[in-house]
Amino acid sequence: EAWFEKQIVTRSDALVTHTRAHAKELEGELGIPAEQFNIIPHGIRIPSGPATVIDEKKDHVIRILYVGRFESRKGTDVLLEAIPEVLAELTHVRFLLAGNDRDRSYQSKFEEKHSSRVLSKVDFLGQVSDEERTQLYRDCDLFVAPSRYESFGIVYAEAMSYGKPVIGCNAGGAPEVIGTESGLLARPGDSADLAAQILKLCKDGSLRESLGRNAYQRVSELFSREKMARDTVDLYQQVLTGRN
Repeated sequence: EAWFEKQIVTRSDALVTHTRAHAKELEGELGIPAEQFNIIPHGIRIPSGPATVIDEKKDHVIRILYVGRFESRKGTDVLLEAIPEVLAELTHVRFLLAGNDRDRSYQSKFEEKHSSRVLSKVDFLGQVSDEERTQLYRDCDLFVAPSRYESFGIVYAEAMSYGKPVIGCNAGGAPEVIGTESGLLARPGDSADLAAQILKLCKDGSLRESLGRNAYQRVSELFSREKMARDTVDLYQQVLTGRN
C-alpha cells in the first residue's frame, strides 16, 4: 500500500494536505519534500455566533469537556491522570468525557482507582449523538483533548467554533489549529503539565473569555467550509492553467 501510494503521489500534478506538520510527516514517509504540498485546512460548519458562556454564578461549576475515542493516541490516559490533580486543588469543576470507551476499560480502571469524591466530579458519557455533542460544546466552559498526535485535530476547531478556549498538546497539527491566541498547549504525555494548563484556565475567567472569543474568530477565518472550498477551487484552477 505504501509503494502504491508513493507511485500515485509522484505522478500527481499537485499535492494537498491539511497542516504543515502532516506535510513534514509525509516527507519522512514518502521522501517528497514538504514544501511541495499545498496546505488546505479542513473546513467545518461555523455557527452563526459563539455560544453564550454559562454564568458561573448560577452553579459555580466550570465544565471541562473531552470528546474523542478513549485510546492512547488521544491521550485519554493522560487526561484521566490529570483529573485528580485538578480536583485536589479545585472543587467547583466537572469533567464531561464523551466518546467510545471499548469495554468501558478506561472508565472501569479509573473508578477502581479513585474515591467517590473524585468520581462524583467526572461524567463518562459514552458515545453521543451529533445533537448531544453540539450541546456539550455549547455548554462547556473549556475543551481539552491531550492527543499525543493529530494530523489536524478537527475537535479543536469544532470546540473553537462555539467560542470555547481549548487545551491540546504541542504535537502534530494541533498547534496549527489552536494557534497562540485560542488556547493552551501541554507537553504530550505529561499529566502534570496538562493539569497545570487546566488549572490555569479554570482560575482565570477573563483568560477563558478572551481565548474563547479569539477561538471563534480564528476558526471563522481559517477553518470554514467556504474557505476550504475556495482554496480547493483556486488550486484546481492553478493546476488546469499550469500555474501550480
